[in-house]
Amino acid sequence: MERKLTGDLGFSQSLGRPIGELLKERAPSTADLMLWGVGGAWLLALILAVPPVTWQLSGLATAFTTLSGPSACLPAAGVALLLFRFGVSALWMIPVILFPRLYQYLRNLLGQTYGMPHVLLARAKGLSRSQIFLTHVLGPARGEVAKRR
Repeated sequence: MERKLTGDLGFSQSLGRPIGELLKERAPSTADLMLWGVGGAWLLALILAVPPVTWQLSGLATAFTTLSGPSACLPAAGVALLLFRFGVSALWMIPVILFPRLYQYLRNLLGQTYGMPHVLLARAKGLSRSQIFLTHVLGPARGEVAKRR
């Protein structure tokens, strides 16, 4: 255990190099992959969650929910293996796996925020949908997302 605390993680017999060295070498690529994967999943979830809720398009919301619902029930490792089997880049695996859960979370959060009294008042005052979204929905929703971290 003491060796591990000092950075000596052992030796890879298959690659013939120290494991610590291999981890240091792959750390930048791994960080890029995670950044693009998580960022891509959030972007895709936002792009698909905002329009149906903002413009109250129930048909579109149903279609996106039908797409994301069953895939949220699949185990992430199984989806990753399936995507890997079909030659999908690792850059796409993370967004595909995270998207269903993020989409459902954002859709529910935005739906709840649109039902809040201050948003209903803004609608009654005749504010545009973009004004309502940017000033009355995005702020409270962003606060909820930040709390979840």
